[in-house]
Formats: sequence, structure tokens, C-alpha cells
Amino acid sequence: MSSHHVVREQQEPALIIADISDISLQHLQPLLEWSPTILVLQDSIDVVLSWRIKIDGIAINDDKLPEIREKVEEQQPLQLLTTQTGNRTIDVALEYLIERNYESVNIIGDEVLLFPLLDQYVSNIQLVIYNKTRRSYYVAGQYSKWVTAQTRFNIFPENENVETNGLQIINDLFVSVKDGIIEFNNRRPFWVIEYL
Repeated sequence: MSSHHVVREQQEPALIIADISDISLQHLQPLLEWSPTILVLQDSIDVVLSWRIKIDGIAINDDKLPEIREKVEEQQPLQLLTTQTGNRTIDVALEYLIERNYESVNIIGDEVLLFPLLDQYVSNIQLVIYNKTRRSYYVAGQYSKWVTAQTRFNIFPENENVETNGLQIINDLFVSVKDGIIEFNNRRPFWVIEYL
């Protein structure tokens, strides 16, 4: 934690680095500002270690444990969150955070791949998915935000009949009409995808 930022444990969102194929360290810098708890999934560990940032844990399958232990020797102390080979490592990472009462987590990865994997966690922890061009929020039914004109959004599932305010549909995207508050409303939970 940097000397000028003093926060309570678990108050700031944790960070799970699931897939870094579409993001760079430069794009991650704003999420690292408050020194979050950082968990890395096994497939991203080599690139994340090359960034030389301090990580707090790695979610790995049992069969990768000896290989990973060697790679992360300089990162100790470190949590090795293991699951049986073939199980999803994102599950063990999210369960670790939920058990420790984290309220929210930012996840780096492709939202299209992550949406179906996260359904079982949406009621236990606030989820935001980031990649280089999009940020996705899980919404319990109503979402509003101040945005600049021409900010683009989409929703998932796409066939949801949402009511909007301050948005128009252009080329299958919701686009903000002007600077100001936009709103999405729906009876059921859904994901709002904001294009950055």
C-alpha cells in the first residue's frame, strides 16, 4: 500500500487477473493505484510476473503447483489457491475473496467468456469486468451514471427488454445523447457493457 493511501482491508475492490491477452500493464495502472489484493489465474502468471508487480495469490490447478512454486519464489509471502486439475481456477479465486468478506472485485478478462462463469457469484460479491476496450457491470435491475455525449453501451443478455433514459440506439449499441445521466432499468438483473 502506498504511503498516501490508507484504507481498511477488503474496503477497496480486489483484482483478479484472469486473461491479459487484450490488456497491458499501462491499462491496469488505474486499478493498481490503491494497492488492491491481486490474484492471478495460472494462465496469466508468466506475463504478470514480467510486469514486476507484487501479487497476493495465484489460483492454480494441482498439477501446476510444483512449476508455479518455482516461478513465484521472489513473490513470497503468497497464497497458492489450488483446485483439482480440470476445475476452473476463477472459482477458487472468487471463493477465496468471498470467504474473506471482500465486497467487490475487478476482473481482467473477456466478458463474453466470463459472463456465464460468474452467474453463481453475482449475489455474493460485486463484479466488474475490464479489458482494453470495455468495462462491464453486473446490475441488479437499475443502473445510472453520468457520461459524456456519444458514450456507447451494450447489454447482456442482448434480448433483455430494458428501459433507458438519455440513450438512443445506433448500430445495435446504446449511445448517450448528451453529457449527463443515463439510465438502464429492467425487472431482472443484467450486465451493462460500457465501451471505453
